[in-house]
Formats: sequence, C-alpha cells, structure tokens
Amino acid sequence: DDIMCVDGRRLPTLFIVGAQKCATSSIAKQLFARSAFSPGRPFEDQLWFSSAKEHHFFDVPERWRRGLRYYATSFPRCSEAQVTLDA
Repeated sequence: DDIMCVDGRRLPTLFIVGAQKCATSSIAKQLFARSAFSPGRPFEDQLWFSSAKEHHFFDVPERWRRGLRYYATSFPRCSEAQVTLDA
C-alpha cells in the first residue's frame, strides 16, 4: 500500500519551507517545470488564500479541522502524479 495515497490523491512527498522572499516560489516554479513534479490545486473553500503552490492547510484552523482527507483533495490523483509538493 502507498501511504502517500489518500482517497486516491497523492499527498505531498516534498515540502519547501522558507520565509517570505527567500526564493521558495522560484524553486517551486523550477520543480513544476519538470515533468515528474505535479502542483496541487487551490482550495475552493473561500476561507483564506490558497494556490497550487501554497495550500495553507496547516496554518488555517478551519482547514486543519477538516482533516487529511480534505487536504488530499487539493492534489492530483495518485495515478497522475509522481511527486507532489507543498510550499
């Protein structure tokens, strides 16, 4: 079993952590340009900003309370993605 596959969605296998203005967007853009890396998709819940790169799951309490399955909905299907990331 693949522990990174939750409800058919690929959880991030890579996290890019950094402060503002420390090149995380540039790093993510370069990785997304490679075919093995798949971005997620923004949450559509209107709770707080969300993007393909920055999901803001861990720092938005309302999203965190919805759990891992909810987080997984913002990522590609396991069969479509080799490596996913969150930054």
